[in-house]
Amino acid sequence: MPNPPKPSHLKLLQGTYRKDRANPHEPRPVGGLVDPPDWLSDKQRMYWQRAIAAAPAGLLKRLDEPVLVSYAVSAAALEEATLAILRSGIVVKGTRGAPVMNPYIRAQSLANIAMMRACSEMGFTPASRTRVSVRPDESPDEDPWLRLAAENTPTKPKEGEHDPAS
Repeated sequence: MPNPPKPSHLKLLQGTYRKDRANPHEPRPVGGLVDPPDWLSDKQRMYWQRAIAAAPAGLLKRLDEPVLVSYAVSAAALEEATLAILRSGIVVKGTRGAPVMNPYIRAQSLANIAMMRACSEMGFTPASRTRVSVRPDESPDEDPWLRLAAENTPTKPKEGEHDPAS
């Protein structure tokens, strides 16, 4: 299965953006992520806030909330399953008294898979981080058309100056 297409803002961060290959109609998400949803548990909120604090400025947008929620929920579930395994062991007694693999191992594995998938999507793994480079002079939020419009917007003349348009 081929790799999914990479969003333009990640290509900008990685330095691989090419205008001739860019989708001119790609949606540009707005608004940064700050506050976690109210329904997250305290542990999940801790993982949310830790991710927000560690992510490069401007990387995560409101549209990315489900991915960050998936990360926070999965990370908290992974921690809970791991602690349960540490308390009860890898092998536990089954319903008939025979030794069986601890059911929390499956929960731990599924939480780990979901968490790593979300981490990879957001550039939170060592491998995905190597493909991201943040340039201080180039913001992924900066729209060149908005900058051009701002530079060419006429300003109101100061008090006492002549307005050439009148």
